[in-house]
Amino acid sequence: DEALEVGCGTGAFARLLAERCGRVVAIDLSPRMVEVARARSWGHPNVEYVVADAASWEFPQERFDCVASIMTLHHLSLGLMIIKLRDALHPGGILLLLDLYRASTVTDRLVALLAGTREQGDQAGEDRLLDRAAVI
Repeated sequence: DEALEVGCGTGAFARLLAERCGRVVAIDLSPRMVEVARARSWGHPNVEYVVADAASWEFPQERFDCVASIMTLHHLSLGLMIIKLRDALHPGGILLLLDLYRASTVTDRLVALLAGTREQGDQAGEDRLLDRAAVI
């Protein structure tokens, strides 16, 4: 199995994926974060860290069994990124997302309700945080 993590930071989740997958590709925009991730991952030779901007990175098509992103998508164009992440998956692959978003439409609020989100902050329910990763 092969997994992709977008926005890997210091590599903590990539290392967890590496314990369950044959190979993990983990990308992050920050060269410093990737440097730290590599240093902390000496015991995980099946993780490849790549310095890349997810907004412009050429995502391989139908390559990964699992694609994950934790606290990254709110920095990017959500609609475009969801399509890129979906297209990088093998048919039947798993997409794991954990992120912040602002519900602004009725559809957003309905999706938030179905995804099991809870209100955070004091902005009359407009700010929401996913309680758990949504599998799409």
